[in-house]
Amino acid sequence: TIPGFDVLGLIGRGGQGIVYLAQAEGSQSKFAVKVCNRPDEREYQNLKTLQQLQHPNIVKMFDCLVEPFAIVMEFVEGQSLKEIMQTSEDGECRQLGEEMVQTIGGQMLEGLSLLHRMGIIHRDLKPSNIMCSFPHADVCRVVLIDFGSSKHQDYNETLTRTGQFVGTWQYFSPEQCRGDPQLDARVDVWSAGVVLYEMAAGRNPFYSHDVLELFTAVRRQPFQQIPGCGAAMNIFLKTALKKDPRDR
Repeated sequence: TIPGFDVLGLIGRGGQGIVYLAQAEGSQSKFAVKVCNRPDEREYQNLKTLQQLQHPNIVKMFDCLVEPFAIVMEFVEGQSLKEIMQTSEDGECRQLGEEMVQTIGGQMLEGLSLLHRMGIIHRDLKPSNIMCSFPHADVCRVVLIDFGSSKHQDYNETLTRTGQFVGTWQYFSPEQCRGDPQLDARVDVWSAGVVLYEMAAGRNPFYSHDVLELFTAVRRQPFQQIPGCGAAMNIFLKTALKKDPRDR
């Protein structure tokens, strides 16, 4: 049970916690409530910073409950970008039209830009953490969700407490693949480049079932332009996917 809320169903579960669809008692308002482990002081300060953010492309965080510890967030109705692209196990996905790539990609980058200005690094940007809501037939609102892996740029932490890398390896930057101890917002720029590439090309640019092979490709495989894609998009992707973060 979650005090003050009626649980309506399960939205999803993962290593960071369980997310429920819940309705505030005595109200028709619905929320996404994430029940998770109590954060340490640094993580709590990170949550307080995220709670201050007001941007249409970042999921709103309303409150933190004490027992059980839970984060009350905006419930975004719609589909994840992963569902829209119908991503398969072999890295193939539905290729999106240029207009949709620009719409989704532009809003994704708007939200990411505010995060970085506030000193927050998402660290797990991927299609399943990008929600697309369609309030009207011709309107798409893109929302970045799941900040369980995020950190403030002043807090240097490459590994979790269990010694596992933070993030999803298909979207790792070269410096993450190397295990560099100092990571900054440019890891998100790389991940955004991979997501945009997937939308425009219908495949992951470095995909491999083998983690070590993928890490090698990320570090060494040169950028390949997307045939039929506009020059501006290819230039942006080539910059976002530079191996050296200083060049992004």
